[in-house]
Amino acid sequence: MIDGPAETILITIVFAIGGLPLAWPVLRRVAKYSAPLSLLLWLGLSAAVGWGISINTPTTVEEAEVLQRPIVDPEEGYVTADNCASCHPHHHASWHRSYHRTMTQVASPESVHGNFDSFATTIYGRSYELSREGDELWAKWVRPMPAGASEELHRRIELVTGSHHMQIYWTATGKTRELEMLPIVYLKEDGLWVPRRSVFLEPPESGLSEAGRWNQVCIDCHTTRGQQRIRGQHDMDSRVTEFGIACEACHGPAEKHVQLNRDFKRRYVLHRSGERDDSIVNPRHLSPRKSSEVCGQCHVVGGYLPRSDGKSFEPGQDLGEFREVLQFSKPKMIEDIRKRFGEDYLHGLMWNDGEVRVSGREFNGLIDSPCHQHGDEKRMISCQSCHSMHPQDTRPKSLDEWADDQLHPGMRSNAACTQCHSEYRDEPVLVAHTHHAADSAASLCYNCHMPYTSYGLLKAIRSHTISSPNVAKSVETGRPNACNQCHVDRSLGWAAKQLQEWYDIKPPQLSAEEQETSAIVRWSLTGDAAQRALSAWSLGWPNAHEASGTNWIAPHLAILLDDPYDAVRYIAHRSLQRAPGFADFEYDYVSEKAQRSGAAQNVMQFWHQQMIPAPTNATAIL
Repeated sequence: MIDGPAETILITIVFAIGGLPLAWPVLRRVAKYSAPLSLLLWLGLSAAVGWGISINTPTTVEEAEVLQRPIVDPEEGYVTADNCASCHPHHHASWHRSYHRTMTQVASPESVHGNFDSFATTIYGRSYELSREGDELWAKWVRPMPAGASEELHRRIELVTGSHHMQIYWTATGKTRELEMLPIVYLKEDGLWVPRRSVFLEPPESGLSEAGRWNQVCIDCHTTRGQQRIRGQHDMDSRVTEFGIACEACHGPAEKHVQLNRDFKRRYVLHRSGERDDSIVNPRHLSPRKSSEVCGQCHVVGGYLPRSDGKSFEPGQDLGEFREVLQFSKPKMIEDIRKRFGEDYLHGLMWNDGEVRVSGREFNGLIDSPCHQHGDEKRMISCQSCHSMHPQDTRPKSLDEWADDQLHPGMRSNAACTQCHSEYRDEPVLVAHTHHAADSAASLCYNCHMPYTSYGLLKAIRSHTISSPNVAKSVETGRPNACNQCHVDRSLGWAAKQLQEWYDIKPPQLSAEEQETSAIVRWSLTGDAAQRALSAWSLGWPNAHEASGTNWIAPHLAILLDDPYDAVRYIAHRSLQRAPGFADFEYDYVSEKAQRSGAAQNVMQFWHQQMIPAPTNATAIL
């Protein structure tokens, strides 16, 4: 690293030598054609320029010299994405636009979405002050301590996690490279700062310590080739190959590939022959199982298997040798987890039949799907059946659309399923199967076979377990079924009757309430936090509005505005704004309970006014 006086001298020399031929004629005239004087003038001017540039150039700190946060330190065999761009510009461009790349970034004015320009806020009685000093971002807050004590913290923001929907900020604890989360999170779409608990399904009394969490948990899936290097409770030397999910996370170490392809002749021969370059892993050339495992290294819930060699998974390897994927089809594994962590741990991750109920674990859902389990190598569904890591169209607008879910073109239609189930391309066959109009939401395969039964990111997310609507499963697990998520005004009894008439599915035994009462309303009133969150989302789903109407929905959402879980209240308010007359209804979902109760009363009052028009004259009410 060149810095200080050495930098000034180098800039002076470069400027003097490079500019002398151009400046010489002018200098000779100024110095009355005296060569020594001309040269002396030029050296003085060059020194002034060098000094001016050096003092206005930010001091560059080498990554290895950073001590207060995890650093980029590629292991042997890894070379980082910068080495991929020259030969793969289009692939590099699409990756660079993806939210995988920005999953974790070093904090800077460019990477941070939240407002740090002398911003102050108070949430749940706690104050936060955010500020910017040059390119550095700072936060000041008071942390409660045991026995009523408190501690004032003033820390620099070191890393940011997320960039699509929300952004989490990490500060240095001052204990090696250990990080601690800033207690507030920024919601990008809403432009809101909210407590961390308010974006996850956490009970109001939760108070998780976030010191070291990034180093022990987030590093595994929010970076490329993360190395925890934890030596003690606060002794952490965490390092990564790259922040965010980069090329080598999916293609494996690229050093050999880069070295070999510096040979132009080799590249030319491979191009002419059409042969594959086996010096790097390309997930497209792997089997459906192996290519899905590349995604599954992160999009999974399961424990790490101990290895004597200390190695971690690389694309193309057998994921089962590195991770024990959580599946209810493995009773001994489930029993061990229940003994070690308790039933609540499993319940927070999965419905009680093993289907995933939180986002980010799509691999678990995929491998439990019949389309993956029973298909041959040509007809087996994989992650790449629907998702594309590199679209062909790299125009900015197209990349922005692709980045949302990284889907192949057409995968928001039945093409996602008819690429294998080709018989349903025929409209009469499709309508006979769905019993709905061809252009209706219920004739979109994934609305019935991959419904929104997982929670994450303050919304409902599609399950990645391919299944069919089943009322018995809803009774057994409490998981909403596709029929009742769309027909939110209908009961389980109604759904069971339709499924029996259309598909000869035997209805389960149902209580009188289950026979008569809207299933979604029941779950919103009596279900657990996940059921209430999914119910609140369903009551705002446009497809449900089309099937069930909207005039009756507001009172049920009003009740959820006073839910004990912050996230449920947020979803309920968003759904309420989609109901007639409530588009501009203002509500602060992290306000105090008295304010929330008042908001619910206002909803009910306004709804009654809409439903029961005021009399046209005073005598009408007598």
